[in-house]
Amino acid sequence: YFVGIDVGTGSVRAALVSHAGEVFAQASRPLQTWTYEEDSRLYEQSSAQIWHALAECVRTLVEQIEFGLKRYMALALMLHAASSPCKR
Repeated sequence: YFVGIDVGTGSVRAALVSHAGEVFAQASRPLQTWTYEEDSRLYEQSSAQIWHALAECVRTLVEQIEFGLKRYMALALMLHAASSPCKR
């Protein structure tokens, strides 16, 4: 089983999925985004809020599954960025 987590601009979403792609449980938590009045292209999010939302989603998944699965659940995180924040 796998826990898939997606951190987007509006929410954190998580799902418990089997190796065959069957979704056993899902959870979502909203995120707040702050924008700059001077430049609407810029925005900020709270890393603490993201972390807490992620933890709440995973906790909700664990509460939804059968006891036997809880002993064997593992978590892997991957990051995808459209562009690199660093210039070389």
